[in-house]
Amino acid sequence: MSGVVRETELRQRRGRGDASGGSAEPMTEGQESDTEGFSEFERDNSVTRAPISMPPKITEERTIDAPAESKYQKMWTRTKMTLFMFSGMFLVFAAGHFYCACLVILLMIGIFSEILQLKRNKDKEMHLPFFFLIRWHFFGVATLFFIRKFLAERIEKLAVSNVVLRVIFVSHHMFIVYCLMMLGIMMFVLSLRKFSYRYQFYQLGWTAVTLLLVCAQCCAQIATIYQGLIWFWIPASLVVCNDSMAYFAGSAVGRTKLIALSPKKTVEGFVGGGILTVVWGIWFCGLLQQYPQLTCPMNDLSVVPFNVQNLNCSAEDLEMFVPDQLVTMPSWMGAWEFTVSRMQIHTFYMSLVAAIVAPFGGFFASGFKRAFKIKDFGDIIPGHGGFTDRLDCHIVMGMFVYVYLQQFVYTNKVASLSNLVNQALQLSAEDQAKIVEMLKSSG
Repeated sequence: MSGVVRETELRQRRGRGDASGGSAEPMTEGQESDTEGFSEFERDNSVTRAPISMPPKITEERTIDAPAESKYQKMWTRTKMTLFMFSGMFLVFAAGHFYCACLVILLMIGIFSEILQLKRNKDKEMHLPFFFLIRWHFFGVATLFFIRKFLAERIEKLAVSNVVLRVIFVSHHMFIVYCLMMLGIMMFVLSLRKFSYRYQFYQLGWTAVTLLLVCAQCCAQIATIYQGLIWFWIPASLVVCNDSMAYFAGSAVGRTKLIALSPKKTVEGFVGGGILTVVWGIWFCGLLQQYPQLTCPMNDLSVVPFNVQNLNCSAEDLEMFVPDQLVTMPSWMGAWEFTVSRMQIHTFYMSLVAAIVAPFGGFFASGFKRAFKIKDFGDIIPGHGGFTDRLDCHIVMGMFVYVYLQQFVYTNKVASLSNLVNQALQLSAEDQAKIVEMLKSSG
């Protein structure tokens, strides 16, 4: 009888041990109970108490070391990819304007694809004919429109000697874009299915907004590249510098939270990063403005890499990069004087935008990711996430530089002789004869 009672108590103990998170091993034949030799009161107490198992010391050491190894491994992966990306970017920059423009287009494709994936339902789209093709059709139409919009001058010059380009980008551009847009709408209507009306129209709106935010910004950056590589290098370096310096400043003295969307961002890091970004921008501009291959605009769309023969630098363009502007600091800063170029003054304003406005592109992306409950937009770049995660601030900065150039730098630039000749060559023979007669009569 006592054996039956003991076995019942052991079953109860095993059940209570499992409920409290412990693990009770079944008794094997010939194994004695761990309550053997105790009084009834002691056996009852041993039953109610959950067994406490102390893990071996070696297990604790592995548990502590594993996160540290994972952290360092992640840091090493991130560092390797950063060095690889910087090396690739410098190689592309050295290759010239055309290859920088190709890099922007590839990044634009990557960003567009990542954003579309956020709300894509692959199960539904398996039953929708050519729905995947429709998105990329609209992407191509938007790129065709914005490329012509932002690179009109250079495309017109290239189209003089190419009949196909002249028809597509000059004489019938708007009609072709309209026809392609209507073709996309017709394809979309034909793809509608009763079980997914709402999803398909939702995806159409999602695609349209993404095209506006991505294609327009990236095509504006391509136009900026052909104004001179320095207008592309400096803004990109300002964003990278501000992000890095804000991180170091925040890690060193950061105490006050800046914004709820990014809990790790601090006011001290934001201010410290901004000050260091301004200093970096002025110094880096002074270094780059000494090289004509970086400051001169590119007039055509040459595909020859590492070619600087087609650069067109007028005396007026070069004056911008000559240090001839005297700057006097306030008396409380020592009242010391130094000279800077107009380009360095422009860089000062761009540095302020990179430090104050561009980070909100990152905050916007952080809010976007929180809304969709994702950590990164993608995982194509090990240790960094996706293209959108790395380029959110660059998109904001690139559009600003294009607008700044049009409004404050080249506002008084008159049409060049080559541009007027290119436009005249696109006229009919009769109109060209009229222009010749008008020039003779006015002379």
